[in-house]
Amino acid sequence: MSIKFYFHNRKTIGVNCICVVFLLVYVFIGAFVFLHLENRGEAVRRHNQTYQTQICIQRLLANYPSGDHILLASRLAAECVPEREISFQEVSWSLKTAALYSFGILTTLGYGKIEPESINGRIFTVLYGFLGIPITVIIFTNFGRYLQRLEIMLRRKITGTKQNDLEMEPTISASTLCVMVWSYLILGALFIPYLKGKFDFFNGIYFAFLCFTAIEYGELIPDKYSEPCSYRT
Repeated sequence: MSIKFYFHNRKTIGVNCICVVFLLVYVFIGAFVFLHLENRGEAVRRHNQTYQTQICIQRLLANYPSGDHILLASRLAAECVPEREISFQEVSWSLKTAALYSFGILTTLGYGKIEPESINGRIFTVLYGFLGIPITVIIFTNFGRYLQRLEIMLRRKITGTKQNDLEMEPTISASTLCVMVWSYLILGALFIPYLKGKFDFFNGIYFAFLCFTAIEYGELIPDKYSEPCSYRT
């Protein structure tokens, strides 16, 4: 792609750049809205949960004779602390998690660790995705076309084939596509373990594949609270 190509398609490239900027701004606008909607609901839920826990503890202390404190502690943990709090630590809403959730909506990847629990947040999710997903698809489609043009240019230089002959081909060759896919997966597998997550190389390939195929993350996601993996022999 020469300078002449960029000059000839300057309007199209400019529109695509504007779409990318709009998408980034749209992600952060959504993050702030989700953060505003869910923080209020989360504060109310935590207040109600704390109040219910206090009532439960007061009830047990009032009806429990003094003596076996170990048994009392066990009953308090079993009856007054919800099981979901014992099993795992909830991910709270922050600007980073809200932006990640917004990006997951636009790319249809999903994010298994956090979701809106308020009615307003869920309604906004539908409206947010209804407008943002088509724009994201357009951007990715145009980006794919530019990659195809780049692939044609590289093949023309390597093989010495005329550009017109290569442009007659409807799609990228299967071999080139396989190399691109595996390069993407291996690059992700090498890079992801350097994040503060409990990933090794093979889990990195699995996670990169989930992102590449737009499958929901599920439970395997980068977790900054996890310790690095260690190989045992």
